[in-house]
Amino acid sequence: MFQRLAVRDTLLIILSVSAWMQLAPLGDASAAAGWTAGLALALVAYVAHEWGHALAAMAARSAIYPPRTLLHVSLFSFDARANSVRQFMLMSLGGFAVTGVAVLMAHFVLPADELAGRVARGGIFVLASITLFVEVPLLLYGLARGRIPAVVAVFRAGPETRSR
Repeated sequence: MFQRLAVRDTLLIILSVSAWMQLAPLGDASAAAGWTAGLALALVAYVAHEWGHALAAMAARSAIYPPRTLLHVSLFSFDARANSVRQFMLMSLGGFAVTGVAVLMAHFVLPADELAGRVARGGIFVLASITLFVEVPLLLYGLARGRIPAVVAVFRAGPETRSR
């Protein structure tokens, strides 16, 4: 299932980057074009963040489960019972690293004088804020308590969706 999710997200990223390339230059003349381009690029940052978590979890040999459908918003569910705190930390840091790169790119690469760039930057900063104020405290709580918070298991996985 993760291969199918990778194909889905690769296509989503290609479409989003194409939308950015086509619509961003039109953003100052058309607010709809600017907003669409900016939000498309923020979506790329979100997808990359989730894959950062997933790939780090896979590298740490964590038990993660894909959703049953390609329409699910979450890329995977992290098994809070089967994984160690170390695996939780590594999985978390994978997404955090990607978000850090996205913030740097938003600040240093995106055009600050164009609507599309401002929307993309704002979207990326909102996503980074969620990481900072929701995900980082969950990691710190888990490290301090020596156990993984159960909330990291986004959905329950049945036997047919389990994968390591």
